[in-house]
Amino acid sequence: MIEIYEHVKGTYSFNTPYIKLEDTGSRGHEFKLKKERAAKVVRLNFFSLRINNIRNRLSPHVVDKPSINSFKAKLDKHALDSVSV
Repeated sequence: MIEIYEHVKGTYSFNTPYIKLEDTGSRGHEFKLKKERAAKVVRLNFFSLRINNIRNRLSPHVVDKPSINSFKAKLDKHALDSVSV
């Protein structure tokens, strides 16, 4: 998740396979990532396809953080809250 955060916020200087969606409609947060279609079944297990669903399900309060440390703290709290439920 931290690597995805760095890709989306632009701290990596190389091209990224993660593309931000332009239009998210009224559901979720504005930082959702587009999930590419897989031409072969093997590709469904790639990290770049599996992580998108998990990240897109996070709340906007977790995803929209200005620094990496605040993102880590909110992500940890979110993980603990979802386990205790």
